[in-house]
Amino acid sequence: MEREAGAWQEAVARKFSLWLNHAINQTRIKKLQTNLETGEDEFNEWKKLVEQKLKLLKEDLEVSL
Repeated sequence: MEREAGAWQEAVARKFSLWLNHAINQTRIKKLQTNLETGEDEFNEWKKLVEQKLKLLKEDLEVSL
C-alpha cells in the first residue's frame, strides 16, 4: 500500500525531470547555439531532488491533517 501511495510522487518527479531536461536543452540550442544536451545523469539528479521535496511535502501534509 505504501509503495502505491508513493507512485504519484515518482510519476511527478519523472515528468518534471523530463520537462526540465527538455527546457534546458531547448534554451541552450536557442540562446547559446550549442548542441550540448543534458542527459540521463542530469535527469536522475533532477528526479532525485524532486522526489525528496515531494516526500517532505507529503510528510508536512500528513502532520497538518
